[in-house]
Amino acid sequence: MNKLNKIHAGVLLTWAFLNITSGILCSVFAQEEMYFFSLMNLVWGVINSGVAAFVYWHTRKSAAKQKTIVKRMQLQQHVKKMLLLNSLLDVMYMLIGILLYKQQSAIELYQNLWEGFGIAVCMQGIFLLLQDSLFYYLHVGNGKKLAFTSLQHKSKTPSDSIYDYSSIFCSYSNTPRDGI
Repeated sequence: MNKLNKIHAGVLLTWAFLNITSGILCSVFAQEEMYFFSLMNLVWGVINSGVAAFVYWHTRKSAAKQKTIVKRMQLQQHVKKMLLLNSLLDVMYMLIGILLYKQQSAIELYQNLWEGFGIAVCMQGIFLLLQDSLFYYLHVGNGKKLAFTSLQHKSKTPSDSIYDYSSIFCSYSNTPRDGI
């Protein structure tokens, strides 16, 4: 899972770099709505690089706590919940982008600003939703591998029963969060 989180942060950091680079270059040469589109991409690039740095730092910090399979599964559930929350935010970004874009026809003043910002915010929402959905899917697959691994470890003694296995899957909600 740490590898997945690091890849997730790396993809986001690459996207941030592209946003910052294109934002700087295009804002120098662009006019009208493309100028504002470029500025918003620059802002999103800075925000995304901060988020990527936090994900990388948090992954390194929580890697030290992954001593048992149960802890790894708890962290897996935490990451899946965060990705679902992020996906909801991504949809909100797209809706806000559409609202900003529609604002250009409602308000005569700063039409290019509304249009450029709206397209940029909507584009960010689309990319982030695709990324978060992909990594959610990958984490679900990783969770299944963890569950299978935990079943293999539990089945080494012949006295283990199915009931004992279910405690692994339910234990994350019955224990303190341990700062995760």
